[in-house]
Amino acid sequence: MNRDEIERLVAKAAAARRAGDLRGSFDALVKAACDFGDAQAGADLTWMLMHMKASTTHPDVDRAWLKALTVPWERSARLAPALLRYLQLDPAVAQALAAPSDAALLDGAVQRLAARPLFQSLATLAIITDPRWQALLAAWRAQAFARWSTGEFGWVLGLEWLALQANLCDYVWPVDEDLGPLRTANGAAAARLLACFEHPGPSARSQFEEADALLVQRLYTEPLQEQALRDELVRNARVALPDTAVRDQYERFPYPRWMVEPTFAHAWPPAVRPLMETPREQVLLAGCGTGLQCVAARATYPASDITAIDFSLASLGYAVRKCRELKLEDMDFECADLLAYPARGLRFDLVECMGVLHHIPDLERGAAALRELANEGALLRLAVYSPHARQWVYEQRRRIEREGIDGSLESLRRFRRELLQGELPPALQMSPDLHCASGLHDLLFNACEHMLGAQAWVELLGRHRFDLVCLDPPASVLAAAGTGAANWGVAEWEDYEQSHPFAFAGMYEFWFVARG
Repeated sequence: MNRDEIERLVAKAAAARRAGDLRGSFDALVKAACDFGDAQAGADLTWMLMHMKASTTHPDVDRAWLKALTVPWERSARLAPALLRYLQLDPAVAQALAAPSDAALLDGAVQRLAARPLFQSLATLAIITDPRWQALLAAWRAQAFARWSTGEFGWVLGLEWLALQANLCDYVWPVDEDLGPLRTANGAAAARLLACFEHPGPSARSQFEEADALLVQRLYTEPLQEQALRDELVRNARVALPDTAVRDQYERFPYPRWMVEPTFAHAWPPAVRPLMETPREQVLLAGCGTGLQCVAARATYPASDITAIDFSLASLGYAVRKCRELKLEDMDFECADLLAYPARGLRFDLVECMGVLHHIPDLERGAAALRELANEGALLRLAVYSPHARQWVYEQRRRIEREGIDGSLESLRRFRRELLQGELPPALQMSPDLHCASGLHDLLFNACEHMLGAQAWVELLGRHRFDLVCLDPPASVLAAAGTGAANWGVAEWEDYEQSHPFAFAGMYEFWFVARG
């Protein structure tokens, strides 16, 4: 890698941007990021892609988008809305989006999309959350089924990409067709088409062809790999696993399923940076789930020994497979219950507990376990729910209980259709959680969930000898809050939430230090 050339290109991009020459800045970043593989140039290029207002497609822009999506330089869920806007600059696609029931327009759009690498990658890697695009994909699937039903077995153009997207969504799209004949049919066309509606089952594996390799990998190879990893984790388990409703949920619906993830380190808030001067040799990811957290953790703590635990075998199997796929093999995975894990006698210099504590039935026991696992002076990075941002979730759960809605796939399909037809909070409209079964279960059907205010979370941890270092708001929230917000304490952020209830739509993120 020619570092001098990269730095020259990055400087050229910055100078061009200051001069208002966005094309010159874009070209320099494309060369630095796509040709030389510079990650920071890639991040800058991605920002340009997400904010550009292109009027037509261009091969260089296609190339940049493809790199941004597949390297990746940003999470695919954040890229998807802007990338969909770019794809619909194609007149054939735009016309079909406006009238998905028009068969001729749909044919034109399908031919364009199925042959376009950008759409292929997007359908493979990210949940498409735009309702208009979902309507187009549903119409594509319905037309394919109608043609198959009348004997047009050859009309399977691009169905593998449609099937991959349906699988990413956990088959949560409504099904109005009678799939009986399709389930009993033979041949690759029938297998591909069925995979657009539901998992075609083990007996259909032999029906797929060489061109379906990626689909076969997603449907069969990866689940078998995860099962083998689960068996290995069970053999090595040292702590008994609890038989709880929360654990059962994540065994049935491991969440989130992810395909690619940027390998960038966390940006520590200013109050935390001096504390990181103390070596953090032993790091614990307490409840690592499907491994998304592991990617950034390894980049953030490159010299540390990292242990990742979770009590869901399904989640851990997914996590280990994905981390091995990314060559992140230098961390230890254990299937363990957080509440029982202190009995192992292990202690850590830094603990990350992201989105876990609020699912433990006894919060006091959960906080006590975290303190037992932390050395004196250890840091705790904690992410937990905000009651303000979850108000809509409260309301929907009351409705679920009132109407007796269960968590079956068919109920999810009906309930989700009703939700999408109503008014949704802006922070949730494009959330992948609303567009896949595992996400809906985590969002609306979780077996146990506590939602305290920021001060109440701080007081809970304080009772267990954790002192608050800071609340770490998302960069977008910090910018929106204005001058001085970087120095706010918990009380100021709680005041801000009163008028901006979705400020912490993801979660609160706190940093604590363990006192003696």
